Amino acid sequence: MCLTGFTSATPWKSSLWSILLLLILSFANISGVHARVSADSLRALSIGGLKAFLATEQSDTSLANAYWELTDLYKKVNRDSAMYWVEEGLRRTREAGNRLWEGNLLMEKARIYHWYDEFETSNAIYRESLPIFMEMNRYGRIAAVYNGIFVNHIDAGIHHDSVDTYFFKLIALKDSLGDAKLIGKAHYNYSIQQFQEGKYHLAVDHLMQAIEIYKEVGYDKGVLMSKSNLAQIQFGLKNIDKAIELNKEVGVEFKKMGDEVRYAGALQNLGACYEALHRYDQAVQCFREAIALNNKNNFQRNNLQAYEGLAAHMYALDKPDSSLYFAGLALALEKENYPAYSQAANLTMAQAYVAKGNYPLAERYALGYLKYNREKGADEYTSNSYKVLARLYEKWGKHKEANTYYALNEELRDSMFKKQYTQQVADMEAWYWSAQKRNDLTLAKKNEALKSQEANQAVIQKELYASQRNGLFVLFILLGTSGVLVYRVNLQRKKSQYMKQVSEMELKAVRAQMNPHTVFNVMSAIQALILKGDLQKAHQGMGKFGQLTRRILENSEKQLIPIEDEIMALQSYIEIESLRFPIQYKIEVDPELDQEMVEIPSMILQPYVENAIKHGIANKDRGVAGKLNIRLAKETNGIFCTVEDDGVGRDEAESKKNVRDQHYSMGTRLIRERLDLLGKGMSGRASVDILDVKNENGKVVGTRVELHIPVAFGEN
Repeated sequence: MCLTGFTSATPWKSSLWSILLLLILSFANISGVHARVSADSLRALSIGGLKAFLATEQSDTSLANAYWELTDLYKKVNRDSAMYWVEEGLRRTREAGNRLWEGNLLMEKARIYHWYDEFETSNAIYRESLPIFMEMNRYGRIAAVYNGIFVNHIDAGIHHDSVDTYFFKLIALKDSLGDAKLIGKAHYNYSIQQFQEGKYHLAVDHLMQAIEIYKEVGYDKGVLMSKSNLAQIQFGLKNIDKAIELNKEVGVEFKKMGDEVRYAGALQNLGACYEALHRYDQAVQCFREAIALNNKNNFQRNNLQAYEGLAAHMYALDKPDSSLYFAGLALALEKENYPAYSQAANLTMAQAYVAKGNYPLAERYALGYLKYNREKGADEYTSNSYKVLARLYEKWGKHKEANTYYALNEELRDSMFKKQYTQQVADMEAWYWSAQKRNDLTLAKKNEALKSQEANQAVIQKELYASQRNGLFVLFILLGTSGVLVYRVNLQRKKSQYMKQVSEMELKAVRAQMNPHTVFNVMSAIQALILKGDLQKAHQGMGKFGQLTRRILENSEKQLIPIEDEIMALQSYIEIESLRFPIQYKIEVDPELDQEMVEIPSMILQPYVENAIKHGIANKDRGVAGKLNIRLAKETNGIFCTVEDDGVGRDEAESKKNVRDQHYSMGTRLIRERLDLLGKGMSGRASVDILDVKNENGKVVGTRVELHIPVAFGEN
C-alpha cells in the first residue's frame, strides 16, 4: 500500500518545532549570520517542516541533509516521492560540488531500490557511490557501501561466494573504522546467510560475535535484533520453547524503547511459535496486536506473517471463508511489496478451496505455488505442495494424479533427509574450522605477549647486570619465570596441534559413506551440546565420534566382523550419548564365544542400542541415570543377543515420538529385513523380538530386544 504522506505521532509538537526553527533561521539570515542546523534537529521535523526549511536554508550541507531526511521519511511509504526528493538532492549537491553528500544521497537512493526488492539496480547505485568515498578515504562510508551490496546479495539469494567476498571486504576494514558497529552489522548479516543455507552453528557463532560487539559499543537495538534472529534459528531447529523465551525477551525490550514496529515483529514471531505448538488462541492474540501496531505506524507491509498465520489458523478451525479472506490479504501484500518471496499464502488458499470443494481453483493456487518453489529449489515448500496436491486429487477422484504426487513427495523427503545429513556434516566442519581459527588467533596473541614479555625481561637483565646488585638471584627468578611461560605456551601449542590432528582425522571419517541413521543420531547429540554452549563436552563428543566413525569405516567393506569390533563401536556410541544422558551400561559376552574369532553382521546391534537410549532412557526423569545391559550368549545353532533398558517402556515411548523418529525406526526395520533374508535356507534361527520388562506388580519398567543370529553368522 502506497501512502501519499507521513503522519507524525505528535503533529502539534512537530509543527511547533518547525515554526520555532524557521523563526530562528529567519533571524539568522536577517542579521547576516549563516545558520547550520544539526542532523538531529532536522530529524525532529515533519515532512511539512522539512519542505519549509528547504525554502529558507542556504547551507549546502544542511540542504543535503534535509533532502536525505525527506527521502528517508518517504522511502517506506511512497516510492515516487522518495525518488523525487533524492534526485532533487543529488542535483543540488552536484551543482554545489559537494562530493561527500553526493555519495550519501546515492547510498540513500540505493536503499530505496533495496526496499522495493530491486537488488541489481540497488547494487549498481551503491557501486556508483563507492569511488567518491574511496578518493576521500571515508572508510566508514566504504564499509556502509559494502554492507549494502552484501545485504542485497543475501536478500536476492545470490551464490554464497559473492556474499563471502563482501563479508571479508568488510572485515578487512576493521582496523580502519572508528565505529565497530559496522563490523557487528557484518556479522549480523552474515549470520542470516548462514541460516538460510542451513549452517545453524555458524549462524549462531556470527550472531554471538555481533552481540559481543554491539554490547561493547552500547548498541542495544543491535543486541535485541541479534537475539530476535537467534529466536528464529531456535524456531528452525524446532526448539520452540527456547524461541518463545527469546521472542518474549526481545518484545519486552523493544516495547520499553518505544519501537512499536520491531515490537510488532517480535509479536508475529511469537505468534508463529504458539501456532507451531497448536496454542491457537495465544497465536491469534499476538497476530492481531501486531497488525494493530503496524497499521498505527503506517507499516502495513509488515502484516504479512500475521495474515498468513491467521489464514492457517482459520483453516485449522475449519473456517475456509475466513481463511481465504486472510490469505487474500497476505497475497496482496506479497505481490505489492515482496515480489522475491514465495507467496506462501497460495498454499493456504489451495487448502481452503479444497475444503470448500472448489477443486479447479485449489489446483490453480497449488500448482502456482509448486512451480515457483520448484524453480527456486525450495525443497520444504515443494514437499508441502506435493502433499496438498495429493490430497486435492484424492478428494477430486483423480487417483492416478494423487498417487503421482504422493510418490513425488516420498522421493523428495528421502532426498531431503540425505541433504540434511550432508549439510549437518558440512555445518559441523565449518563450525570446527571457525572455532579453530579463533583458537589460533588466541594462541597467536599469547605468543605475541610472550615475545613482549621476553623483550621486557632482556631490558631488565641488562639493567641488573649493570647495577651488579643481586643480579644472580634475580636472574634465576627471571629465567624460572621465562621457563614457566615458555612451557605453558608450548603446552598450549601442542594441545592445539593435537586437537587439530584429532579433528582432521574425525572430519576425514565423517566425509566417507557411513550408515546415515547412526550418524544422524550421533550428530544430533553433539549438536545439542553445542547449542547448549557446552563446547568442552562437544569436543569430547567429536573425539568419540572420530573413534566410532573409524571403526565403521574399517568394517564398511566387510559383511561379517568380530564380536570384539561390534562391542567397541557400541561403546563409542554409548559414551557419546552419555554426554547428554546419564547412562550406566554393561556388556557381557559368553566366555564360550571367542570375541576375536566369532563374527556377526556389522552394525547388527547398533539400531536397538540407539532405540533403547532415544526412546527409553532419554524419556526418563531428568538427572535419573538409565541402565543398559547388552548380552551375547552361544546357543545351539547361533548366537542369542539381548539389549535391555530400564526406560519408560514401549507404550509411553510411542506416545512421545515425533516426526523425526521415522529415522530411528528405519534402522530397526532394516535389521529385521536382513535377519529375514539370512534365515531363509539356514538351519539356525534368525529372528528379533521386542518385549516389555515388567516388575513383580506387572508394571512396565523397561524394554528388552532379543535377537537370534544363525550359526553361519555366529561362527567364522
